Amino acid sequence: MALASLLALPSRQLHLSGTIQYLNGSTRAFGGAQALAFSMSEGAAGGGLLGGVFSASCTLTLHNADEYFTLSASPYGAQATVLLNGENESAPLAVFTVTKVSKRENDPRLILTGQDALGTAFHGAFTDGFTYPLSLAAIAQGIAAQAGFSLADTAFPNADFAIPRQPDWGDISLRQALSYVACAAGCFACLDRSGRLALRPLASAMLPREIGPSVTLSCEIGDRAFGPLAALTVTPKGARRGDAPITVALSGAVPAGTNTLSVSGNPLFPQGGSHTADLCQALLNALSGFTLSAASVLWRGDPAVQLGDKVRFRDHKGMLTDTVVTGQTLTFQQGFSMRTESVCPAAETTVGRLFTPSGALNAANLEGNLNGAIIREGSIAASSLVSGSVSALQLAAGSVTTEKLAAGSVTAEKLNAAAVTADKLAAGSVTAEKLSAAALDALYANLAQANINWAQIDTLQAAVAQLGSAYLASADIDWARIKDLTARRALITQGSAGELYIARLAVTEANLLSLTVGEIMVKGADGGLYALTVDGEGHVAALRKQVSNDDVADHALSGDEKLMEGSVTARSLNAQDIFAENALIRQLIAQTLDVDTLFAREAVLQKLSAVDISSNQSIRLWVQEQEQMSAYLRVTENGLEIGRVGDTARFRADNRTLEVTNLKSERLGITQQMGLKEEWAWIATRTGAGLKYVG
Repeated sequence: MALASLLALPSRQLHLSGTIQYLNGSTRAFGGAQALAFSMSEGAAGGGLLGGVFSASCTLTLHNADEYFTLSASPYGAQATVLLNGENESAPLAVFTVTKVSKRENDPRLILTGQDALGTAFHGAFTDGFTYPLSLAAIAQGIAAQAGFSLADTAFPNADFAIPRQPDWGDISLRQALSYVACAAGCFACLDRSGRLALRPLASAMLPREIGPSVTLSCEIGDRAFGPLAALTVTPKGARRGDAPITVALSGAVPAGTNTLSVSGNPLFPQGGSHTADLCQALLNALSGFTLSAASVLWRGDPAVQLGDKVRFRDHKGMLTDTVVTGQTLTFQQGFSMRTESVCPAAETTVGRLFTPSGALNAANLEGNLNGAIIREGSIAASSLVSGSVSALQLAAGSVTTEKLAAGSVTAEKLNAAAVTADKLAAGSVTAEKLSAAALDALYANLAQANINWAQIDTLQAAVAQLGSAYLASADIDWARIKDLTARRALITQGSAGELYIARLAVTEANLLSLTVGEIMVKGADGGLYALTVDGEGHVAALRKQVSNDDVADHALSGDEKLMEGSVTARSLNAQDIFAENALIRQLIAQTLDVDTLFAREAVLQKLSAVDISSNQSIRLWVQEQEQMSAYLRVTENGLEIGRVGDTARFRADNRTLEVTNLKSERLGITQQMGLKEEWAWIATRTGAGLKYVG
């Protein structure tokens, strides 16, 4: 059986079910035994649907045996989904975010209270980064996207109406921006039972849903009625006080309190906008025929009936009342019921509606006095007040405090002369960065700390000025007496100093009337430095200055520095890289010497390990044994020569000849390759040397 048919039966079996989606990603499901009660309230309390953004308030009571819903995680911030079930059918009731968790000691009940996403996700600031012209449907989709939503349906009235340029939104929330678009479309915004965002029209073409005596528990039909709507009055955004609003009406209609709605301060209706008049007419066409009749009916309920739906109430006498749902309360507690209401806006043609559905104040329509007791703190934004509508005479003493003023909202040009005196300023309310130089004229100034970005003071009229710490980025001071001054940079065009101690001084041009110097260093024509000295008789002498160990803190010079002089005399030189055009080294002692090209007249090497020794002309190699030169190897362009120092014995060979002096050998072999290998040997014997064939 369909749920709608089941709900209409005199006897029915219903229960709740749903899920709790925690912030940590875990989920808890609940059924009929755990879901004890549920209630939801939605709609406009004053009956004003146009431009409304309505969020539903929900309360779910669960049986929390064994801490089932609170043991693993807190339900705070969780998303709760609630369903109404009967036999094999179910219908969604609400999707809401838990903003309050209530649990009493020794009470198994857990009460979760919260709102749907229109009361939580749309509080963020709205940013218009769109490119215009843009349709109302595209603007609504962009607003929804910033809150993480998408529109379920864009086929609402005026969806294709193009806004030619970016509206003057001001600083508003996503909820207020959505309210302005819904108003221009002749709609209101809400979430359906499944949590989907929708813009629902006030003047719907749907047939009314009839609620008769068989399902009615109590019925109250009022005498007040509104409509059919036939006219609109629109006060454009930016209109000045006293400007007549734009009035549009159906042909032959006379605007009155019972057939006219008013719109004020909507930035989509700008003062002097090229599209404003056309949008006013389009809004009238979308609302034409909208009718309300005051009624309040408690009945057996059906979740399919939502805000903005047309309903027809039939009483026991058969009288019919057609109206539109402006508010509802759904309740499940030992049974399911709904209270469906239709509330008519006040019929006051001159004043109009005091508050818009988004919570803003219709300041353009406000006349006379307003009882502050009916205004919730923080509900009136500064952007909702027309310039000049609130004056100081209308504010009670102490009603405006500094914490209620936004930074920069009160500037000097907004204050009358003498409006602020010293006795009206609290201690510490005025700091140095809040004062301009022209505004400060003090006979006595005692500043514990002053941070002044820029100051031009011709005359400081202060008997005593004590600054414990002062930062002046640029100051034009006519005369100042400063005891101690520490300055990172000082530009002084003209100065007179009794004593001046300077660690380092660079002067482009100096005119010195009197100069006392301990030591003067002058660079000479030869590039050297000379110290000017004065002897006892007053004679000036120049002494060439050289760098000694007393002038160098460390005996080693850093490799990052370069020493450029005619000559370098060093007892010990430790350097990673030496680049010298000409270096005279008496003795070179190195563990490892890596030289690409070495030019040396004479080299004394205790040990030589070389893979390749080459020379353009000749190379001479001395082999030293202790203190005596015993042998040598000389390579010249004539060949190879090996001998001993002081001895006539030598071996010399080139590519053609072989010369040996004082040859001593046990055997000298001569091999000749002539077809067959033959070998002859000179052999020395007692009788002499002989040539013998050996192979």
